[in-house]
Amino acid sequence: PRETTRAGRRPERTVYEITEAGLEELEDWLAELLSTPVREFTSLEAGLSLMPSLSPEEVVRNLDLRSDRLRVELGALDTSFEVARDLGLPDLLLVESHYRRTMLTAELEYTTGLARDIRSDTLSGTSVWRRMHELRAEGMPMEQILADPVRHLGEEARALQPPEQ
Repeated sequence: PRETTRAGRRPERTVYEITEAGLEELEDWLAELLSTPVREFTSLEAGLSLMPSLSPEEVVRNLDLRSDRLRVELGALDTSFEVARDLGLPDLLLVESHYRRTMLTAELEYTTGLARDIRSDTLSGTSVWRRMHELRAEGMPMEQILADPVRHLGEEARALQPPEQ
């Protein structure tokens, strides 16, 4: 502790100071954070990897909802930047918020583009995906669909064809 003080009837207040070893550890840790990319999976990536479990229409609805929420978050960030600018805060104190804005903008661009491509069937495999959900809604078991995917889903589903024995 650097000092311990008491003001009136308030409890004691202890002020600590970072040690030399603590400062070295902080510098090493920050250097690693800033210099070393780490693969961090997002919830969006998890959802994208499993999205064929939902119908294309459901995925588009959810991507549109996500895009709306991203726009709201971007708007809130932009408002905070205006307040910071009015207060005269330097960008150095906002750098992580600028990074966040860049990432949100990229995510918005990706999700709106993906929704557009699914909606227009320009994402390859979408017609097979859509037909598979139609057949499932009609009561056809997935095992039956996958036993002869070309017959049930069309030529585009040939990659799903089981290997011949």
